[in-house]
Amino acid sequence: MLKNIGVISDTHGLIRTEVYEFFKDCDLIIHAGDIVKESTIYELESICKVEAISGNNDFMLNQNIYPDYKKLNLNGSLSIYVIHDLTYMNEEYTNYDIVIHGHTHKPSEEYINDTLILNPGSFGPRRFSLPISLAVVNIESKPQVKFFNI
Repeated sequence: MLKNIGVISDTHGLIRTEVYEFFKDCDLIIHAGDIVKESTIYELESICKVEAISGNNDFMLNQNIYPDYKKLNLNGSLSIYVIHDLTYMNEEYTNYDIVIHGHTHKPSEEYINDTLILNPGSFGPRRFSLPISLAVVNIESKPQVKFFNI
């Protein structure tokens, strides 16, 4: 039974050392694209299992390994849709408990009906004045999001 999911996006080939502390209690990590270097995934896998999708900067990565989107079912009942750019989602948000996306580099957490729409922000190189952030979601009952910034 999974308890905590680490959610990260837009690393652009950079793994910051803080990720090991922030994700230390995670059972699964979801990377929402713009990985850029596959070694990023290998480093995250040293913490726990990783599910990852590709982003608009991942044209050099194997699309069979890193598809444009993923549908996950966790703990037998929690449905998650992962896509890099939310504007390309061709399904109703309400079909899922959680929709995870990246691309904008802006961390956000909002609910549309009962669906959590989550963008962890970017944990890669700083972009403009946006924060460097990621999130951990506790899924033991109703999803609870905690953002970490550096």
